[in-house]
Amino acid sequence: MLEDTSRHQRKEDVEIEVREAPRFIVPLNGPTELVEGQSAHYECRIEPYPDNTLKLEWYHNNSLLQTGG
Repeated sequence: MLEDTSRHQRKEDVEIEVREAPRFIVPLNGPTELVEGQSAHYECRIEPYPDNTLKLEWYHNNSLLQTGG
């Protein structure tokens, strides 16, 4: 019988120090004109990657935009 060694494996998290502000590497794309209440989908790519501490929020007229499916 073989022993399950997956329970005994050690996982190490590697910390990455990020020293620069995030920047767009692919321009934001999505609709530019919407009717109030209309759904929209926007995509972009930013650096630095990976940065597990990065939190991205979108605002319009100082109000946080809600995300959803």
